[in-house]
Amino acid sequence: MLITLYVLSIIFIVSTYLPATEIPHWFFRTPDFVRLQSLGIKAVLLALLLIFEDTYGTFAWILLLALIATIVYEIVKVFPYSSWYPRRKPDFPSDGMISILAANVLQPNDCFGKFMDEVARYDPDLVLTMESNKDWEEGLAKLEETYSHTVKIPNEKLYGMHLYSKKELHNVKVNYHIEDQVPSILCEIAINESTNLLLACLHPAPPSPTENETSEERDAELMIVGKKIRELDQPV
Repeated sequence: MLITLYVLSIIFIVSTYLPATEIPHWFFRTPDFVRLQSLGIKAVLLALLLIFEDTYGTFAWILLLALIATIVYEIVKVFPYSSWYPRRKPDFPSDGMISILAANVLQPNDCFGKFMDEVARYDPDLVLTMESNKDWEEGLAKLEETYSHTVKIPNEKLYGMHLYSKKELHNVKVNYHIEDQVPSILCEIAINESTNLLLACLHPAPPSPTENETSEERDAELMIVGKKIRELDQPV
């Protein structure tokens, strides 16, 4: 039992820091995508080591301290994405608001009706689907009765996007910044009589064995759009 705990602890300790090497290969970037799950597993491993460890030799202490340090490191990494993290308030007046429902529908999924129920439940101003193909476009056609302003980019290779809006969309641009099959949508929508919000819809290909071997394409698209946003003097 202890040997298994030792091996698992070492694997999860070492893998945590692989993204810090900045090697773009998917193997080194994957831990970035599962930090919360990894944090939970490390907490369980720490508890089990404290329960089953009986000798507490030098190796055990090093392993325990390394596991604790790694848990703290993971918390630091995920905390900015939690609801407890203090947000910087925007300088723009907040006399307008907009609600967005964004969903990765998983292209082979065909539960169109259930998704329509979710849209009805939340009644957002904007609906964005990712991984939506022609079947999803047809399955969600009734949305256009309420969401009359649309941007439709069906795609059979898991990178389709469909944007539905109750309000008029301005300056709509569909870009293929890095890859021919991976679109992004940039547009503006009014949040009050004087202010337009820039909406940037992205779904870059992740680094994985079945997608891109490295994260270079994903990182590049995020950087390109991020630089554009940084130069703008409007809410995004």
